[in-house]
Amino acid sequence: MIKINDEEFRLWSALIYEYTGIVIRPEKAYLIENRLAEMTSEMGCPTFGELYQRIRYSADQAVKEKVINLMTTQETSFFRDPAVFKALESLLRNEVIPAMRKAGSNYPRLRVWSAACSHGQEPYTLAMILAEVVPDIDNWDLTIVATDIADNAFRKASLGRYTDMEVKRGLDQVRLKRYFVNNNGLWQICDRIRAMIYFQKVNLITDNLNSLGTFDLVFCRNVLIYFNQTTKQAVLEKISRALNREARLFVGSTESASQISPMFIPVHRYDVVYYTRSNGRPVPCSAGQTFGIAPLAFSGTRA
Repeated sequence: MIKINDEEFRLWSALIYEYTGIVIRPEKAYLIENRLAEMTSEMGCPTFGELYQRIRYSADQAVKEKVINLMTTQETSFFRDPAVFKALESLLRNEVIPAMRKAGSNYPRLRVWSAACSHGQEPYTLAMILAEVVPDIDNWDLTIVATDIADNAFRKASLGRYTDMEVKRGLDQVRLKRYFVNNNGLWQICDRIRAMIYFQKVNLITDNLNSLGTFDLVFCRNVLIYFNQTTKQAVLEKISRALNREARLFVGSTESASQISPMFIPVHRYDVVYYTRSNGRPVPCSAGQTFGIAPLAFSGTRA
């Protein structure tokens, strides 16, 4: 395998940060070596320095996208961190749904954002929970927006097809039989659940998120850990603008939005910690609190 020298690492770590916001420290240089080795061979580059020059000054967007795909971590599973989803069920049953019904809307609106959806397990998990918890779901204006930076993850997520190994990670047999159909050895998510989700490619670092609208629930889990402090603060500022007044933000178990940004306060409830905006209150969101444009549907070949 080709080894990366110190100067090549400096160039590559800066480029990866520019593309993704991900910080790769010198002790993790092997990640670049392992993940980009295939590209050096494919492009006939004898060194990582030459590969850098080819990619840095290439007009081919597909080459840049391949770097993003290779360098982003796409570890995920259904019902990852089960306590979070148990808390979500309680939050919906005890607070969100009763508040919306009390508000008197005949067509309550609930918008959910899975901000780094990877291969789709998180948004499909959210859709399954909503299908089980929300009464008369057909009478709700309910949307899950799932976004990711990586093309390959995005396409797989939107297809909703999983191997035996993938569905065994987190899914019980009841939900597997209820929401999936085995098709030629792959498990296909059912149309009812798939239709609840709109997939869109989004770079949390560089993209303007205003077009997404605003949300009542946001899941941005196990993302901030890859960023430096400045990028974490910038991403949380963007997310704060995407939250309705009394929305909830869920981050990873090792992440703390309130320690990164004063815009968020922690709420300890249902055996987990989630966050609300510091100018809001940790109380149920109301039906009139959702604004923004209609959800964006994915068009074209999905990832």
